[in-house]
Amino acid sequence: MIIYTFFALYLKMKLRSIHIFFIFTLITLIIYSKSVNYDFLNYDDMRFIIGNEWLFLEKQDVKELLTEQKEGHYHPLTWLSLGIQKKTFGLNAGAFQIVNFCLFGLISILVFITSIKLFKRKSIALISTLIFIIHPIHVESIVWKSAHSTLVYSLFFFLSINSYLNYVAQGKTKSLIFTFIFFVLSCMSKSAAIVLPVVLIAIDYFKNNVTLKGVITKVPMLVVSLIFGLLAIKSSREFGSYNIDKQVYDILDRFFIINRAVFYYIEKSFVPFNLSAIHFNPKLTNGYLPTFFYVTPLLNILTIGCSYFIFKRFNRLKDLWFIILFFIINIGMVSQIIPIGDTIAADRFGFIAILSNFWLIAICVDRIELNASLKGKIVTRTSLFFLIAIFLFQTNNRINIWANGEKLFADIAEKYPNHYYGHFALAVVLQAENRGTEALVHFKIADEINPTDAKVKNGLGVTYVMLGNNDLAKDYYSQAILLDKDYVDAYINRSYVYKDEEEYELAAKDLSTAYGLGTKRHLVLINRAEVRYKLKNYHGSIMDCKELISIHNDNHKAWFQAAVIYERLEQYDSSYFYIDRAIHLQPQKIDYLNFKGLLCNKEEKFDEAITLFSKVIQLDSTHIAFMNRGLSKKNLFLYEDAANDFTHCINLSPVFAQAYFERGFCYNQLGKYEQAILDLNFFLGKDYRNEKALNLRAESKWAIGDEAAACSDWSKARNQERIKAHCLSYQ
Repeated sequence: MIIYTFFALYLKMKLRSIHIFFIFTLITLIIYSKSVNYDFLNYDDMRFIIGNEWLFLEKQDVKELLTEQKEGHYHPLTWLSLGIQKKTFGLNAGAFQIVNFCLFGLISILVFITSIKLFKRKSIALISTLIFIIHPIHVESIVWKSAHSTLVYSLFFFLSINSYLNYVAQGKTKSLIFTFIFFVLSCMSKSAAIVLPVVLIAIDYFKNNVTLKGVITKVPMLVVSLIFGLLAIKSSREFGSYNIDKQVYDILDRFFIINRAVFYYIEKSFVPFNLSAIHFNPKLTNGYLPTFFYVTPLLNILTIGCSYFIFKRFNRLKDLWFIILFFIINIGMVSQIIPIGDTIAADRFGFIAILSNFWLIAICVDRIELNASLKGKIVTRTSLFFLIAIFLFQTNNRINIWANGEKLFADIAEKYPNHYYGHFALAVVLQAENRGTEALVHFKIADEINPTDAKVKNGLGVTYVMLGNNDLAKDYYSQAILLDKDYVDAYINRSYVYKDEEEYELAAKDLSTAYGLGTKRHLVLINRAEVRYKLKNYHGSIMDCKELISIHNDNHKAWFQAAVIYERLEQYDSSYFYIDRAIHLQPQKIDYLNFKGLLCNKEEKFDEAITLFSKVIQLDSTHIAFMNRGLSKKNLFLYEDAANDFTHCINLSPVFAQAYFERGFCYNQLGKYEQAILDLNFFLGKDYRNEKALNLRAESKWAIGDEAAACSDWSKARNQERIKAHCLSYQ
């Protein structure tokens, strides 16, 4: 569909233009195609997509999406889109990527149509759209699944602009209504869309359409912008990302920071090198910003000045003023005028604004093509192709960097070696891959750069647990808690160490503190239930399980833990009820099937136990599974079948002594006394005083006529009654 639409748009162009466009589009698709194989990243994907328990699109979830901020954002339409994808594709990262490709394709078509309607030149539209498609600054918005909001809002943003351009050209009310609808949808996708009414005013200026009626039509949209703007600030404040940078900048510092943020998007439009997923706010040294920040206002003025002289020569100054307005309006929301977060710029923030710079390039090329000599045209075309080649090269590099978390965060750490975050995030990725020694190196660098960050201390604690040093782990968890007394993760993680060291009272104390903080209740409750069970506080453990079930009815761990407790209390009916629910939620969970099998054995429901253990064996043929099924069969006097299961158990674990005893018993019952003696010899080699085994071996020896050896075993077992009964005639 996308290819067909492009083809229809370009039919009237020169053949070479069509070829150029499709060649570069194809090259871009080929470059991006490898990202279909990229997995989710431990960079917001875990919070926004994988770990979002409320993205199930039940009735209450949709209501929640429409009325509450999530993860510091109020963009319900984006959450809805991600929820539909999650419900449709599960956690298939490639499917999410394909959706992003499709959105980008639609946006590119709209960029082309918008450019034609604005500048009335297909060549300008062709060049600007081509650069828009291949530019490396867009890689983040396309390849990163969590940047989905940028694509969704941009789609409705350009749909709204196109509807408004139709309204300006034709005066139809229907077009104005669609303009408003698409605008609201864009705001519901990302708060950056609130600048759209001002963009439409700039279009009115460009189209000589500034009228009182036109201004009045913008009033409802400006009201919507105000509402969504306040919601964005409120969401950021509630989440804690509003003005979170710990450095204090005065008004003059803020002026230079804003200028640097603006110049970033100008600079990267033409020289897209040194791109990074994050560009951090500058550090003050003796109260001063880095030198380059003080130069950026002059660079911005110089850029405008050069553009002025060029466009004046082209007699296209009005184009220039519109382009500058379009850029400033769209970049204003993300240029640190309102300090949100601790980053000065991000590639995705310039997704729409940077189109202004592509229009500048396209208009310059178009004007030169119209007026220059053949030699001038050759130089222009060569320069354009050279620029496109650079963009393609850099796009390929950026796509490679977004392949996985290790590459991405290593790139950030390389670009910002004196900022802790790149090292910290890289350490977290390495830690998740069980590369503890490598993770420790980067955690220590992060801790050295920023020794007051509780998350870094917590990361060090987790790493030392991986490396087997619990004492240092507890020390770092304690440091994290001192830095942030409300840091739930540190309490939970320290409780794990206490639990491993059987310091259950201390573990319970940490978990109760974490419970009082009110977050991660599901994690706190299940762990506290286990700890209270160890402390024989069965009532408290049951209460934790039931509370967790009331919060998350599908938490199978809570159902299982409750079953274990009721079994310990010998309330078997309740234990059956809870374990059945756990198995219903996780029908292939071996621990649950095995537990119910043991419960059935205890209740002498041996047939049911055999069925359960058989399922366990189908899922995982462990020696314990065969052992348990063998015991059930033995209790039903199925000695031959039981012996076979014990044989399987021994084959899988030749040193498992209990299996030899049980098989020896079965052989004894089957009259295979010599085989029984061999098995019992092995068992008694591990436990030579075991009276049951001695008595059993004595019976087998007596049966084969070795009365002296039998009496010897009975004597070792101190079984005088057996000696009298069986050995009287021998004596």
